[in-house]
Amino acid sequence: MMTAIVEARTIAAVLGLRLLDQTTGLPVATGQGFEATAIPLAQPSAPVAGLVGPSGIVSFHELSGVRDLEFPTDQSDGPASFPGGVAFLVLIEDHDGRFLREIFTVQLPLDPAGVVLPLLDVPLFSAPTRPVTPGLAAIRADLRDLETGEPVPYAVLRVDVAGVTGVGIADDGGRTLVLVETPVVDRLRLGSPPGTGQGALGRQTWHVTARVFALPGPAALVPDRPPLRPPWDTMPSLKTLLTDQPQVPVCQVAGTSESEWSGTLVAGRELVLRTDSSSHLLISRGASPP
Repeated sequence: MMTAIVEARTIAAVLGLRLLDQTTGLPVATGQGFEATAIPLAQPSAPVAGLVGPSGIVSFHELSGVRDLEFPTDQSDGPASFPGGVAFLVLIEDHDGRFLREIFTVQLPLDPAGVVLPLLDVPLFSAPTRPVTPGLAAIRADLRDLETGEPVPYAVLRVDVAGVTGVGIADDGGRTLVLVETPVVDRLRLGSPPGTGQGALGRQTWHVTARVFALPGPAALVPDRPPLRPPWDTMPSLKTLLTDQPQVPVCQVAGTSESEWSGTLVAGRELVLRTDSSSHLLISRGASPP
């Protein structure tokens, strides 16, 4: 009779992502459509697919360059003994078409002292193909360059509706969807009982202002990035999109430019931002807002 002695080993979590819906701030129910990949910049030939859970948590295991963190040999030594950071490129894609692709860089360990859990909150932005659920108002724009007429990919659209702010990112064809929680219908707060004799709810309107932020010129290969298939090879990082793009003028009326678009949102209707009666919103990437 043989007796096997199995040595117990502790596997430490190194990187986890919590995917959050940017519109609601709630975790995303990922389902089967999500795909996440982590690529070590020092060894791009060793990508690792993340394990996507139904509650919006993505975990990565056996990442190149941080194996000593994941399988510590001395349990008294934790991440604090790790000599330095290792950079990874993270790619997220929703094949169900609800959220846009995202790419960003993360440095591991997230907390060298080992105090903070290795869980990173990642906001996901609505794709133009996302179904609009009740309680949300939809604001759309098909962004085109004033000088070339070409779509403007990855521009950021920020809208303000009655004190509520929404943010959307254009897909690689310039199409943008911003979802905001519908403001409280004022008529529901009036009358006795509330709403009595105040007219149809569908007539409720709110003032909307919108600003566009975009990088100059067409998308180009991103320097210092390992070879990636399109469109990942020209897609700016999430940080670049949200913090580095300058505001650009918008053309609400042909032949003129303004710092922001303004209009009216009607309850129960989608709002499409346009230049005059065209189907596009023209922006000028070669100038600063007036």
